[in-house]
Amino acid sequence: MWNRRNHLVHKSIILPVRVVVDYANDYVAAFDPSMSYNTCNRSDRWRGPPVRTVKFNVDGAYIQETGAAVIGVMIRNEYGLMIDGQAKTIPGIAELAEAWVFLEGIKMAAANEWTKVIIEGDSLGIINRGSQANS
Repeated sequence: MWNRRNHLVHKSIILPVRVVVDYANDYVAAFDPSMSYNTCNRSDRWRGPPVRTVKFNVDGAYIQETGAAVIGVMIRNEYGLMIDGQAKTIPGIAELAEAWVFLEGIKMAAANEWTKVIIEGDSLGIINRGSQANS
């Protein structure tokens, strides 16, 4: 992380998160090869948005024992830098949490006047409903 920070502060170069993770993994592996790990499959990796676009990664989860749901929004720019985010607990059911987190993302985009936005989530039901509404 310091390497990334120093490149940014002293050279105005932003290192992608993947470069930092690979560096850290190589560093750990040099000391103890058994601790080296493949963090993710290349096809499963997060992909940044186009230039001057922000990407929202949203998710919601329902906790049956408490009857509450937890939602989270992470907003990153084309360099993978987190520029905003939020997590909170809400009352509700699983699908409501998934819908609510998409709504939170849209509200955050509007509040920040971001016009080029990608919202990415894993709730196929909510995504399909949103796609049908836009057709």
